[in-house]
Amino acid sequence: MLGPLKRKFTIVVTTLVGLVLTGVLAASLWFSWLAKSNAMDQVLDHYLEGSLSTQPAVDMRPEGAIGSGVLVTLLEVSPTGIVLATNNPSVSLDADDLEAIVSMALGGASGDGRVDGLDVAWKSRRLANGNLRIAMLDASGYNRFWKSQVTRSLVAFVLSLGAVTIIAMFLADWVVQPIQEAFDRQRRFVADASHELKTPLAVILANSDILLRSDALLARDRRWVESTQDEAQRMRGLVVDLLQLAKADEGVANPASPALSTREMDLSELVESACLEFDAIAFDRGCAIKTEIVEGLHVQGDPDWTSRLVRILVDNACKYACRGSEVTVRLAPERHRRLRLSVTNQGETILPGDLRHVFDRFYRSDRSRTRTDSPGGFGLGLAIAKGIAEAQGGSIAATSDRAGTTFFVILPQSPHSARET
Repeated sequence: MLGPLKRKFTIVVTTLVGLVLTGVLAASLWFSWLAKSNAMDQVLDHYLEGSLSTQPAVDMRPEGAIGSGVLVTLLEVSPTGIVLATNNPSVSLDADDLEAIVSMALGGASGDGRVDGLDVAWKSRRLANGNLRIAMLDASGYNRFWKSQVTRSLVAFVLSLGAVTIIAMFLADWVVQPIQEAFDRQRRFVADASHELKTPLAVILANSDILLRSDALLARDRRWVESTQDEAQRMRGLVVDLLQLAKADEGVANPASPALSTREMDLSELVESACLEFDAIAFDRGCAIKTEIVEGLHVQGDPDWTSRLVRILVDNACKYACRGSEVTVRLAPERHRRLRLSVTNQGETILPGDLRHVFDRFYRSDRSRTRTDSPGGFGLGLAIAKGIAEAQGGSIAATSDRAGTTFFVILPQSPHSARET
């Protein structure tokens, strides 16, 4: 039951830490990029100083050179784009690429730039004689270092995020431990209180029954005794529901609990039998039950609990169906070896705000279906249905629109089912 809370905690912690790490990574890479750009600008500025003849050729690593093992190539270009001098006559840069760099230098206002598709950075400076000096830097070493840093940073980011996720998963168990303990105490209290209430309620019902059969009871007092008996009956129903809910909670928290008597059963037969039981009740309420049940579908579960689950949903659908309408009960296999039980009726639409709470305990709304035991009930029926479904490894949900309201249950399919999907 606390599994969704643990997952939310893990997701929130991982997301927040991931956002912080993303910001740190982005800032680190940005400053690294600025440092790389500044370093290249400093090299280019250094070679633009002085005369062309005083600038030596600079050796570099073999791969990725612009020219014959030269890191920086200097050109002096006339205003018309003619190369007048260079410190590296054997430059092997493609003529079209060289022409593109010269054109950008002559036509650009910024005086520097990068060449797309080439590891080349350039910078230009206008000389006193009107010519343009262009320094071209082989940036392959800088770019390789930058790409290597990006790769290392991304790997570190992924590993850090994975470590944070694992730590958050362990922390989640520690964080929800007090909640789990409080929930366990609440569950034990409900079960113990319900057990303690059974005996006095049994005494009240027995005494009221004796009084009603007694000839000494005056006619004017009979209605008070009958009212007491009716309320005691309702209270006994509440106690039974609370005990069932406590057992369902125990089954969810501990699937190996003795509260859950698991064995294989024919769900198709169980659903068909439950629908037959409600035929007369549906007729009395002005509706009819229609079944679409695939035969031979088996599940592993508690037959008594599963029967209660089906009866809650069918009773709820009949209770709130419009007169003259049909309540449709479907049972069919789903993908991934799951079974889908759905109960649909045509009645008053459940508002979205109420639909989110129909499975909450004691939730009451004039427009909702939470009162599944009887009109004026305690709002525990659907909460019990949810507890039973989850205790048996399934889930329950509801939809409601103008076409009708549908409650559907997904349960794991037994390997011995007659049909597979």
